[in-house]
Amino acid sequence: MTIDIGLILSHEDDFAAQTEAVTAARQQVRKLHLAYSWVGTDEIRCRGCNARLDIPSLASTNANADKAFRAHQTAQVDAMLAADGRYSIRNYSVSHDPMRGLNLAG
Repeated sequence: MTIDIGLILSHEDDFAAQTEAVTAARQQVRKLHLAYSWVGTDEIRCRGCNARLDIPSLASTNANADKAFRAHQTAQVDAMLAADGRYSIRNYSVSHDPMRGLNLAG
């Protein structure tokens, strides 16, 4: 069995570029979408873009609001990367998906 070092290094460079792109996008989103405000018992709004984020009324806790806001930030990162056209969070494995296991209902 032979190991193609060039192939390994080319994938390593691509992974480094993807990691750099995701890191830069996350930093940008955290600057633009810094925090949220409660509007009612079942709604928060992003202070950066004024997006309305619904929270189930029977589960309107700070923890669920934080989850909804993190999901909003993640969606913004993915949109930024998709607009770039080269990298997208969807290219990463499911085990690294920050929205995996998100359950706002309970």
